[in-house]
Amino acid sequence: MRLTFDENPTTGYRWVIIKTEDAKIERLPFCCPDESSAPGTGGTQSFEVEVKRHPCTLVFEMRRSWESKEIKPVQKITVIVE
Repeated sequence: MRLTFDENPTTGYRWVIIKTEDAKIERLPFCCPDESSAPGTGGTQSFEVEVKRHPCTLVFEMRRSWESKEIKPVQKITVIVE
């Protein structure tokens, strides 16, 4: 399956895979809304997910890579695949 989240990498915030259970996850290239978008425009980040066993819990956090892990993420998404 494919999971797609809104993202604007120019802010420094990117989706990070925090936890996977029995799944293979691949980050796909960032996608802008269209080719004529102005610099700094947000878009979407997609992940291809192959679940090996059900149920499977996936956790994604939006955070800046250079910040400490003690800093709370600006957004967190938990996906349970049954």
